[in-house]
Amino acid sequence: MRHLDWNVTARQGRPFVRRYVEERSFVLWIVVDASASMRFGREGCTKADRAAQAAALLATAAVHNGDRVGLLIVSDRVELEIPAGGGVCHLSRVVRALVATPTTSRATRLQAGLPRLRRASRRAMLVVLGDFQPDEPVGAWREAGRRHDVVALRLVDPLEERLPDVGLLAVRDAEGDGRFLLDSHRKRRRAAYARRAEDRRREFVRWCGAAAVEGHDLSTETDPLQTLMQVFERRASRRGRS
Repeated sequence: MRHLDWNVTARQGRPFVRRYVEERSFVLWIVVDASASMRFGREGCTKADRAAQAAALLATAAVHNGDRVGLLIVSDRVELEIPAGGGVCHLSRVVRALVATPTTSRATRLQAGLPRLRRASRRAMLVVLGDFQPDEPVGAWREAGRRHDVVALRLVDPLEERLPDVGLLAVRDAEGDGRFLLDSHRKRRRAAYARRAEDRRREFVRWCGAAAVEGHDLSTETDPLQTLMQVFERRASRRGRS
């Protein structure tokens, strides 16, 4: 009785009941790390290239599903913000931004984008693409996870995990001014390099657990589509069991 539309019922002379359809579309926010360390890797397959490709794939899938997409490009500040929107024209704007947005800082501070997301009035999915090199504050991301469904995709290049035996290498800090020579002939040096890479992986796993963020690795060696399909198939499988 409480769903009867009395005005229409009176006009038509027979009962009319309101029907309610739940809004099924959701908002996807994509946060892309634009710091200097993301430029590491082979030409055309750097971490920045793979992050942009993965972000474009996610945005395309969301728009084709009738959902809305927002984009934040972040270094240690917000380099670009595109508010959430839908449609082919909006998708084109997002893809152009991923390809052609210049950055003003080399440093990383991904949490700089979180205040922009606090303005969102409804729960959203938040996908963060970066290499998570420096420590991100756990508290800020845990708070974001209470409001949104947060997925962290860590970009990893094989050269960051295995040091090739090629003699002396001139190395510089992408986000600082440090420069030094590295002797890759030394077996102990290569072993220490591999251990540090494993330590970074474990630190990322621990951070995800502490921040209540779902984390995955995305290798520059792999087609981003393949990794994204695996990630979201696992998510769907978990939901099916719950």
